Amino acid sequence: NALVGVGLSNAEADIQARACGGSPSIWRVWNLIRFGDPESEIPEWGKQECSALVVPAVLLGGWSESSDGDKEVIKTISGKAFEEYRDQLNRFVSTDNPLLIKVSDAWVISAPATAFALTDRYITQGHLEALSGVVKTVFSEVDPTIDLPPDERPYAGIKDIRMKHSTWLRDGLAGSLLRIGVIGHQLERNGVIPHRQSCQSYVDAIVRELP
Repeated sequence: NALVGVGLSNAEADIQARACGGSPSIWRVWNLIRFGDPESEIPEWGKQECSALVVPAVLLGGWSESSDGDKEVIKTISGKAFEEYRDQLNRFVSTDNPLLIKVSDAWVISAPATAFALTDRYITQGHLEALSGVVKTVFSEVDPTIDLPPDERPYAGIKDIRMKHSTWLRDGLAGSLLRIGVIGHQLERNGVIPHRQSCQSYVDAIVRELP
Protein backbone atom coordinates (compact mmCIF):
# COMPACT_ATOMS: atom_id res chain seq x y z
CA ASN A 1 0.00 0.00 0.00
CA ALA A 2 2.85 2.38 0.79
CA LEU A 3 4.50 1.75 -2.58
CA VAL A 4 1.21 2.33 -4.40
CA GLY A 5 0.95 5.54 -2.41
CA VAL A 6 4.23 6.84 -3.85
CA GLY A 7 3.13 6.19 -7.41
CA LEU A 8 3.90 2.56 -8.26
CA SER A 9 1.32 0.45 -10.03
CA ASN A 10 -0.31 -2.34 -8.05
CA ALA A 11 1.61 -4.96 -10.07
CA GLU A 12 5.01 -3.30 -9.61
CA ALA A 13 4.33 -2.62 -5.92
CA ASP A 14 3.53 -6.30 -5.42
CA ILE A 15 6.76 -7.37 -7.15
CA GLN A 16 8.93 -5.01 -5.11
CA ALA A 17 7.20 -5.80 -1.81
CA ARG A 18 7.82 -9.51 -2.36
CA ALA A 19 11.43 -8.91 -3.41
CA CYS A 20 12.19 -7.09 -0.17
CA GLY A 21 10.09 -9.27 2.13
CA GLY A 22 7.94 -6.32 3.16
CA SER A 23 10.89 -4.56 4.85
CA PRO A 24 11.32 -0.82 4.07
CA SER A 25 15.04 -0.96 4.84
CA ILE A 26 15.56 -3.98 2.56
CA TRP A 27 13.47 -2.18 -0.09
CA ARG A 28 16.00 0.65 0.03
CA VAL A 29 18.87 -1.81 -0.51
CA TRP A 30 16.90 -3.53 -3.31
CA ASN A 31 16.57 -0.21 -5.15
CA LEU A 32 20.22 0.64 -4.64
CA ILE A 33 21.18 -2.74 -6.14
CA ARG A 34 19.17 -1.90 -9.25
CA PHE A 35 19.87 1.81 -9.60
CA GLY A 36 22.89 2.79 -7.51
CA ASP A 37 25.64 1.71 -5.13
CA PRO A 38 24.34 -0.31 -2.16
CA GLU A 39 27.70 -0.68 -0.39
CA SER A 40 26.95 1.76 2.44
CA GLU A 41 23.54 0.17 3.04
CA ILE A 42 24.43 -3.52 2.93
CA PRO A 43 23.28 -5.37 6.09
CA GLU A 44 25.86 -7.33 8.08
CA TRP A 45 24.79 -10.65 6.59
CA GLY A 46 25.44 -9.37 3.06
CA LYS A 47 29.13 -8.68 3.64
CA GLN A 48 31.97 -10.90 2.49
CA GLU A 49 33.07 -11.92 5.97
CA CYS A 50 29.68 -13.58 6.53
CA SER A 51 29.40 -15.20 3.11
CA ALA A 52 30.58 -18.70 4.08
CA LEU A 53 27.72 -18.85 6.57
CA VAL A 54 25.05 -16.98 4.61
CA VAL A 55 25.37 -18.29 1.03
CA PRO A 56 24.21 -21.86 1.84
CA ALA A 57 21.14 -20.46 3.60
CA VAL A 58 20.32 -18.18 0.67
CA LEU A 59 20.59 -21.09 -1.79
CA LEU A 60 18.40 -23.36 0.37
CA GLY A 61 15.77 -20.66 0.82
CA GLY A 62 14.07 -22.31 3.79
CA TRP A 63 13.87 -25.46 5.88
CA SER A 64 12.13 -27.10 8.81
CA GLU A 65 14.10 -27.86 11.95
CA SER A 66 11.77 -30.79 12.66
CA SER A 67 12.74 -32.52 9.40
CA ASP A 68 15.68 -34.91 9.59
CA GLY A 69 15.91 -34.84 5.79
CA ASP A 70 16.28 -31.04 5.83
CA LYS A 71 19.00 -31.32 8.47
CA GLU A 72 20.96 -33.72 6.28
CA VAL A 73 20.70 -31.31 3.35
CA ILE A 74 21.97 -28.45 5.53
CA LYS A 75 24.94 -30.54 6.61
CA THR A 76 25.70 -31.39 2.98
CA ILE A 77 25.63 -27.83 1.66
CA SER A 78 27.08 -26.00 4.68
CA GLY A 79 29.62 -28.56 5.90
CA LYS A 80 28.34 -28.06 9.46
CA ALA A 81 26.12 -30.05 11.79
CA PHE A 82 22.59 -28.66 11.80
CA GLU A 83 22.68 -27.47 15.42
CA GLU A 84 25.97 -25.63 14.91
CA TYR A 85 24.76 -24.00 11.71
CA ARG A 86 21.41 -23.00 13.23
CA ASP A 87 23.05 -21.35 16.22
CA GLN A 88 25.50 -19.41 14.06
CA LEU A 89 22.69 -18.11 11.83
CA ASN A 90 20.49 -17.08 14.74
CA ARG A 91 22.09 -13.61 15.00
CA PHE A 92 20.69 -12.76 11.56
CA VAL A 93 17.09 -13.26 12.70
CA SER A 94 16.81 -10.50 15.31
CA THR A 95 18.31 -7.59 13.36
CA ASP A 96 16.88 -4.48 11.71
CA ASN A 97 17.40 -6.10 8.31
CA PRO A 98 16.79 -9.78 9.05
CA LEU A 99 18.14 -12.43 6.71
CA LEU A 100 15.74 -15.04 8.08
CA ILE A 101 12.36 -15.20 9.74
CA LYS A 102 11.05 -18.04 11.87
CA VAL A 103 7.61 -19.47 11.18
CA SER A 104 6.79 -22.15 13.77
CA ASP A 105 9.48 -24.79 13.17
CA ALA A 106 10.59 -23.29 9.85
CA TRP A 107 13.42 -20.93 8.96
CA VAL A 108 12.79 -18.91 5.79
CA ILE A 109 14.86 -16.30 3.93
CA SER A 110 12.84 -13.11 4.42
CA ALA A 111 13.66 -11.41 1.09
CA PRO A 112 15.10 -14.12 -1.18
CA ALA A 113 15.56 -12.04 -4.34
CA THR A 114 17.40 -9.30 -2.44
CA ALA A 115 19.47 -11.82 -0.46
CA PHE A 116 20.50 -13.53 -3.70
CA ALA A 117 21.39 -10.21 -5.35
CA LEU A 118 23.55 -9.21 -2.35
CA THR A 119 25.40 -12.52 -2.09
CA ASP A 120 25.70 -13.81 -5.67
CA ARG A 121 29.23 -12.40 -5.93
CA TYR A 122 30.30 -14.82 -3.15
CA ILE A 123 28.74 -17.95 -4.67
CA THR A 124 31.44 -20.40 -5.77
CA GLN A 125 31.52 -23.38 -8.09
CA GLY A 126 31.59 -25.59 -5.01
CA HIS A 127 28.32 -24.04 -3.82
CA LEU A 128 26.65 -24.70 -7.17
CA GLU A 129 27.93 -28.27 -7.39
CA ALA A 130 26.57 -28.93 -3.89
CA LEU A 131 23.27 -27.26 -4.81
CA SER A 132 22.95 -29.46 -7.89
CA GLY A 133 23.37 -32.62 -5.81
CA VAL A 134 20.94 -31.44 -3.15
CA VAL A 135 18.24 -30.51 -5.69
CA LYS A 136 18.50 -33.91 -7.37
CA THR A 137 18.20 -35.67 -4.00
CA VAL A 138 15.23 -33.64 -2.79
CA PHE A 139 13.22 -33.64 -6.02
CA SER A 140 13.87 -37.31 -6.76
CA GLU A 141 11.89 -38.23 -3.65
CA VAL A 142 8.50 -39.82 -4.32
CA ASP A 143 5.63 -38.82 -2.06
CA PRO A 144 4.86 -41.98 0.00
CA THR A 145 1.24 -40.98 0.49
CA ILE A 146 0.45 -41.92 -3.14
CA ASP A 147 0.66 -45.57 -2.08
CA LEU A 148 -2.23 -45.06 0.35
CA PRO A 149 -5.88 -45.46 -0.64
CA PRO A 150 -7.30 -42.02 -1.54
CA ASP A 151 -9.57 -41.90 1.51
CA GLU A 152 -6.58 -42.48 3.84
CA ARG A 153 -4.26 -39.83 2.39
CA PRO A 154 -5.65 -36.92 4.47
CA TYR A 155 -4.61 -38.85 7.60
CA ALA A 156 -1.10 -39.75 6.45
CA GLY A 157 0.48 -37.28 8.88
CA ILE A 158 -1.16 -38.99 11.84
CA LYS A 159 0.53 -42.23 10.78
CA ASP A 160 3.82 -40.34 10.28
CA ILE A 161 3.76 -41.08 6.56
CA ARG A 162 5.25 -38.02 4.94
CA MET A 163 7.97 -36.88 2.60
CA LYS A 164 11.50 -36.86 3.97
CA HIS A 165 12.04 -33.22 3.05
CA SER A 166 9.81 -30.30 3.98
CA THR A 167 7.74 -28.09 1.70
CA TRP A 168 9.80 -25.14 2.96
CA LEU A 169 12.96 -26.72 1.56
CA ARG A 170 11.39 -27.78 -1.73
CA ASP A 171 9.93 -24.31 -2.29
CA GLY A 172 13.24 -22.68 -1.34
CA LEU A 173 15.30 -24.80 -3.72
CA ALA A 174 12.85 -24.27 -6.58
CA GLY A 175 13.05 -20.53 -5.97
CA SER A 176 16.85 -20.61 -6.04
CA LEU A 177 16.86 -22.37 -9.41
CA LEU A 178 14.48 -19.71 -10.71
CA ARG A 179 16.68 -16.86 -9.47
CA ILE A 180 19.83 -18.44 -10.90
CA GLY A 181 18.14 -18.82 -14.28
CA VAL A 182 16.66 -15.30 -14.35
CA ILE A 183 19.00 -12.98 -12.39
CA GLY A 184 22.15 -15.08 -12.01
CA HIS A 185 24.25 -13.20 -14.57
CA GLN A 186 26.94 -12.42 -11.99
CA LEU A 187 27.62 -16.15 -11.71
CA GLU A 188 28.38 -16.28 -15.43
CA ARG A 189 30.63 -13.22 -15.21
CA ASN A 190 32.52 -14.80 -12.30
CA GLY A 191 32.95 -18.07 -14.24
CA VAL A 192 31.69 -20.24 -11.35
CA ILE A 193 28.95 -22.21 -13.12
CA PRO A 194 30.11 -25.84 -13.52
CA HIS A 195 31.33 -26.84 -16.99
CA ARG A 196 31.24 -23.18 -18.10
CA GLN A 197 27.51 -23.38 -18.69
CA SER A 198 25.14 -20.45 -18.85
CA CYS A 199 22.79 -19.90 -15.92
CA GLN A 200 19.86 -21.34 -17.84
CA SER A 201 21.87 -24.32 -19.09
CA TYR A 202 22.94 -25.10 -15.51
CA VAL A 203 19.32 -25.12 -14.34
CA ASP A 204 18.11 -27.07 -17.38
CA ALA A 205 20.74 -29.75 -16.84
CA ILE A 206 19.60 -30.28 -13.25
CA VAL A 207 15.92 -30.49 -14.21
CA ARG A 208 16.61 -32.95 -17.04
CA GLU A 209 18.18 -35.38 -14.57
CA LEU A 210 15.13 -35.50 -12.31
CA PRO A 211 12.88 -38.56 -12.59
